[in-house]
Amino acid sequence: MRRASRRLAPLALALLPIVLAAGRSAAAVSEADSAYRAWRIPEHRWWQSSASAAGAMSHRDNHSPFGAEFRAGAFRGNLGVRVLRGFDSEPSAFNWSLAADLRGDRSHDETRVADAFQVAVGDNAGKLLDESFHAGASWRRYPWSTPIGITLSTSHRYSLSQRFTSGEGTRILASQTERTLASSGRGSWSYQGSVSAGVGLGRVRDATPVYEAQVLEDRLRRTGALGRALSPEARYQVAALLATSRLRGFAHERPDKYFWQALEQVLRDDGALEHGSLDAYGAHRVLEPVLPNRFAARRIGWFVGPAVVLSTVRLHSSDEQAASYTILVGGTPTFTSEFRTDTERDDRQDVVSTAFVAEVHRPMGLRWQADASHTTQIGESGSFVSAATQLSASYLVSDRWVGGVSAGHVVLATGRGPARRVGSWEVQVSASLAYFLEDSWALTLNAGEAQRHGMATFNRGGELSFGVTRLFSGYFELPGITTMRLTPPAP
Repeated sequence: MRRASRRLAPLALALLPIVLAAGRSAAAVSEADSAYRAWRIPEHRWWQSSASAAGAMSHRDNHSPFGAEFRAGAFRGNLGVRVLRGFDSEPSAFNWSLAADLRGDRSHDETRVADAFQVAVGDNAGKLLDESFHAGASWRRYPWSTPIGITLSTSHRYSLSQRFTSGEGTRILASQTERTLASSGRGSWSYQGSVSAGVGLGRVRDATPVYEAQVLEDRLRRTGALGRALSPEARYQVAALLATSRLRGFAHERPDKYFWQALEQVLRDDGALEHGSLDAYGAHRVLEPVLPNRFAARRIGWFVGPAVVLSTVRLHSSDEQAASYTILVGGTPTFTSEFRTDTERDDRQDVVSTAFVAEVHRPMGLRWQADASHTTQIGESGSFVSAATQLSASYLVSDRWVGGVSAGHVVLATGRGPARRVGSWEVQVSASLAYFLEDSWALTLNAGEAQRHGMATFNRGGELSFGVTRLFSGYFELPGITTMRLTPPAP
């Protein structure tokens, strides 16, 4: 543990200036802070159904000057179906999803080798078929004015898999012929299910749309598109549109122009739009994203409470293998051997655990955001205890640059009573920087360092990554503001 303390000391020193600066920023209550506290989740709903199909074929044909020939071909196909539906609002939320996927592979290859000593021919075939089905749902409710929330969620996944291979080989020598036959088959199914229920005091809201609306209004004022400040109602409607912006893809393949059409209508109805519509410069300015993929979420509030999780995993597999080897002399079998196995396996694991969750989120002005969370989970009869803590801070350099640092610690202890021992613990530190290109595109740079201690092992590693991201896309409704339906792309 002394070694861990030495490694955590630089982390604490690195985070200290950020925490102190964030504290100074939070000393005065600003207009932004007031807007964050007043933010409420707008009522909205969505649904989408989709189907996909894909296929691929491949072929190889190789010849060598030494008498070897190889041919191979394969086909792969995929089918998928998705259905999503959801509803969200300040007092309640509910969503569910259904998915089914089918994957099939078929392959075949032939080999022929001929030289002065032998002629060898091989023929192999393989088949694969995988099916998976998933269903999930979650529900959240705040039934009273006191912020006491109730949550329920469930998830179920059932998978089937079948794999078959067969092969035949013949080797012709001067004195004899050898023939080999082999086949194998594997079938398996698995089920993973979980149900969780929780209750807690407090409320956490994603107030990022409030910040986005503030930046958007500032941009429009600077370009002259707005003749005055927006009214509180219009400012709320703009934030509501931004809060549900990620759901635009449920109604349109190219959703951005429909979103800005609805935004312009809100500005026009408010009477703040100077010329009745956005000019070319103003339109391009507001089209620039405020945050890269909601990188620095401006969450506000706190929540503490227990939850109970019931989960089960069931697995079944069966394997069959068969092989035979025959030697023929003059077409008459002189030696034969056979091999066959047939095995089955069943596994089941049921886990009942109780968790305690605590989290707090605080926007501080237009630049700083601080977040902290902790989760403790206890297995049935105290079979295990785990604890996870996460701290993070972010600073918005401008509306194009976002930087952040985070640190986390996870510890797991197994056993009961005096026999309980710390089985593993892990420390992670990471930093991120994101920069906008245009529209929904963003560039991100991430660096992280982690170390993990086990019962008799120690691992340490770091990673540096660079990424490019893009958001994609039916019915979407925001009552009183806009309704969108799936339509063909406009020319």
